[in-house]
Amino acid sequence: MTTKAALRERFRLPRVGAARPFSGLRRLLRELPPGDVLLFAPSADEPDVWPLAAELAAQGRLLLPRIEGPTLTIHRVADLERDVASGSFGLREPVTPLDSGLGVASVVVPGLAFDAGGGRLGRGKGYYDRLLAQLPRARRVAVTFDERVLDVVPMEAHDVRMHVVVTDSRTLRTPWTGGTLSRVLGRAADVDGVTVFDLDSTLFSTGVRHLGILREFAAGWPDPRVSAIADATTPDDFDWDVDEPLKRAGLTDPAIVGALNRHWARAFFSDAWADADHPVAGAVAFVQALAARPGRIVYLTGRAESQMGPGTRRLLARWGMPLDDARQRLWMKPSEALADASWKQMAHAQLRDLGRVVATFENEPGHANAFLRAFPGGEHVLVGNAHSHGAPNPDPGLRWVADFDEP
Repeated sequence: MTTKAALRERFRLPRVGAARPFSGLRRLLRELPPGDVLLFAPSADEPDVWPLAAELAAQGRLLLPRIEGPTLTIHRVADLERDVASGSFGLREPVTPLDSGLGVASVVVPGLAFDAGGGRLGRGKGYYDRLLAQLPRARRVAVTFDERVLDVVPMEAHDVRMHVVVTDSRTLRTPWTGGTLSRVLGRAADVDGVTVFDLDSTLFSTGVRHLGILREFAAGWPDPRVSAIADATTPDDFDWDVDEPLKRAGLTDPAIVGALNRHWARAFFSDAWADADHPVAGAVAFVQALAARPGRIVYLTGRAESQMGPGTRRLLARWGMPLDDARQRLWMKPSEALADASWKQMAHAQLRDLGRVVATFENEPGHANAFLRAFPGGEHVLVGNAHSHGAPNPDPGLRWVADFDEP
């Protein structure tokens, strides 16, 4: 096996210089659970993750490390101009007071090389190994380039493995994440067990629906810039809002953005687009595996029966999501006027009548928190990080998965 010293010589990077553009930023974002993110300021030839810093700072979620002797300290950063200055090794470092780090949900980790099992080769000082050992609950997300992923990175007892390695072209999840989905499958062995799934942004990604609606709008809008942006957009370019691709391209004209959002509001909640969505990674296989257990499944959605009923059933059938109205049921809002939170709160009593809620899956922290309070014995899982603006913080008792392909 190649030694660490030989690998460090092979992959050595200078400390000072420009970071390299990194095309995996959108995929990296999808690996970050809600909550504070400890990012790093990239140095020469490292992946340039700095474009995320301003976005996370605006959300109040950005933490940055600072070298203090043999350790990395953690600092909250709200303003990249005011709170950051050149520090050790010429790196950008925070000048704000220490943060306890207790709320760190994920750490984005640099390195010289990685392997698909989460092995990491650092520069040899042990800064991140010591830091990560103090943050055992944080999701460890490595970023690197394809050519720096090796078959095997030599690891020692004190070395900390990554949960995920995100490269410029792929995402490598490791067996070190997990167990949540396996636990849910085990709980579903009980004939009285009930597993509850939300649909939009939980089992199904709404990116295809967003893109179809954006292109439909662009086809009728006279400004050719809208069509050019829509043509260059993919379903993965949406997080929550339909206007995100326009704003990223610098097109923020209120008349255009307002008209697009009005068109979206009419189309998104209609049966014409109700079956346009595609499943989140691993969702079909997981639901089918769950349906093979004795327990029940409830699809509890904020979609309204009157507006999206037929299309929602087409959607489930199209992707092989089981629905027999006995062991697998679809519960939709009786009226679009009923708020989602009120509807799901009303459903709690019906769920208790149906059986013992063993697991729930949601993308909205508020709904997931309510399930945790209502059914404290269950496994309550927050899926992904697409949720409404102003959502409350997730309860620490919730589990989190990026999607249903989590190991």
